[in-house]
Amino acid sequence: MVDQNPFLDFNADESTFQQRVQLPVIQWINQDPKSRDPQCVATTGGFFSENQLTPAMRDGFFVTESGQQINGFFCETLTLALLCRRSRWLVTDADGTAQTFMGYHDAEDQLGSALAKKGRSHVQLACIVQGDEEHEIQALTLRGMAGDGVQLWDAEINKALAIPATRWKRHVAQNPAATAIPPWAFWVRFVVGEPREVGSATKKRITPPVMVLPKLEGPEAKRVLIGAFIGKTLSTLVEQWLLTDGRRWRNQWRQGDQQSKKHDVAPMSNNEPPPPQSEWEPGL
Repeated sequence: MVDQNPFLDFNADESTFQQRVQLPVIQWINQDPKSRDPQCVATTGGFFSENQLTPAMRDGFFVTESGQQINGFFCETLTLALLCRRSRWLVTDADGTAQTFMGYHDAEDQLGSALAKKGRSHVQLACIVQGDEEHEIQALTLRGMAGDGVQLWDAEINKALAIPATRWKRHVAQNPAATAIPPWAFWVRFVVGEPREVGSATKKRITPPVMVLPKLEGPEAKRVLIGAFIGKTLSTLVEQWLLTDGRRWRNQWRQGDQQSKKHDVAPMSNNEPPPPQSEWEPGL
């Protein structure tokens, strides 16, 4: 039996599904100026989930590229703790009838310079949503140019929050034994960015998510950092997840977890360079 829900990022038969780390998905949707329905997430752009993760998320829907309507909840702003990420290519065949998920090196080897024309980046960030009482780890999904720049977010959070907070780790982390506070241990707000056009031959309008980092100024800096910290209890749970299921979740896109909508394909390459340590190794 194959799961036919188009909201999922891949289909899997039940025997394989049970062995995977499967996270609920938050889909990033670009704003579409042609959309007028106030219940359609494309009217404003933003975060879409099949579950109401916070009271601020309202009833709505989005329409897939194949024209299917998916019902759920959406909002323009979410505050997240970003735990780790994984990336791959969504490659379209020359005749446009088949799409295949591939590891970065596989796509480069098989497509070469044509990758920019045929490949579409697919990025997921494991995260926790502030306001979600269950603290369930979600997979924020960004496709194409909307995901540009996410590889810099970790370093930006580290510079703006983690490094300053480490100076006051006794107050922020409530853990004097911590050598450093990692970037994933902070809440960061994300909003819909300004529209911009991307692409060369075919122009496409996107509104990528923008990270809003707090300013640390004067005597309020320590208070801001304490407020942004996810908390000692939650950080302990995240640390355990990153060393177990989190590591498995990252590696799934390197070890054969790919999908073809038309035909079978070779396993993904295991040669993708390892991520920077700060992306997944706990430091608290």
